[in-house]
Amino acid sequence: MCLIAVRLLHYAIEKLPFLTQDHATVSSVPAISFFVSLLAKSTSSGAWDFDASLSVLHRTKRTAWYSQVEANIGDSQTYSFYSLDDNNFGKLKNPTMLPISQHHYVPARTIREIHRSRSFGKGPRKDDQAKTEYALAFEQDNIKLSSASLATLNAKLLNVQKFFFGDRPMTLNVYIASHVLLLLNPPFPDQLTRSILMPIRPLRNPPKTMKSRMDEADLRFRRWIWFKFALAFGGVACCIAQLCIKEPMDWQTRSVFNLDCIFSTLINVL
Repeated sequence: MCLIAVRLLHYAIEKLPFLTQDHATVSSVPAISFFVSLLAKSTSSGAWDFDASLSVLHRTKRTAWYSQVEANIGDSQTYSFYSLDDNNFGKLKNPTMLPISQHHYVPARTIREIHRSRSFGKGPRKDDQAKTEYALAFEQDNIKLSSASLATLNAKLLNVQKFFFGDRPMTLNVYIASHVLLLLNPPFPDQLTRSILMPIRPLRNPPKTMKSRMDEADLRFRRWIWFKFALAFGGVACCIAQLCIKEPMDWQTRSVFNLDCIFSTLINVL
C-alpha cells in the first residue's frame, strides 16, 4: 500500500517530496521504493539500544519525562530562539534555518509567528499593542523563575543517582542534553537563559558530567597501570645510575650487563 501511495503521488505531483525515517532522508521514486522494501525486511537498524534494560515502569516514567522536557525546556529553548531578543533571531537563528539564497527574501516574520503563540502564552496576542519595558521585564522574570525551577529539579534528580535510570546513560539523558546544549553553546546576543543554566550543576555541561562519572574500576585499573610503569622506569634509572658509579668495563661487557639489568627490572615490576 505504501508503494502504491508513493507512485500515485509521483503521477499527481511532478516533483515527489522526500521521505524521512529517523535520521535517513530518501528522495526520488526508485530510492523510496527500495528504502520501503528494506524496512519491511529489516528487524533492527543495528544501532545501540540504550533503553534495552528498562522495565515497563521505567519506560512509562521515561515517556512522562519526555513530555515534561518538551513542554518546559522546549519552551525555554523556543523563547531563546524566537522571542527573547530580535538579535537572537535575526542575527543567529534565521540565517541557520534557511539557505543563503532564501533567507534574504523570505520574510522572517512568517517563521517567527509560528512559534510566537507558544512563547508568549496560550491567549491571543495583540500585534497593535506596544510592548512596554515593564511588560518585557515581567516576562523575563517569569522565564527566569520557570527555567531556574525546572533546571534545579533536573539537577537534583541527577545528584541523587548517577543517571536517571540505573548506572548508565539512557535516551532521556541524551534528550535532556540535546535541549540544554542548544541553550548553552550557541553564541546568542542575549544570554539570559544561558546565565540561568550555567550556575546549576550538572546541567551546565552534560557531556563533561557524564564523562567524569567513569566507572571506578576502570579508574583503579588505569592508576595501577601507570604505577607499574613508573616503577619500571624508576628501576631502569637506578640500574643506569649504579652502572655509572661502578668501575669502567669494556664496552661489550657493559652493554650485555645493561640489557640484562634492564630486562630483569622490567620483568620483576611488570
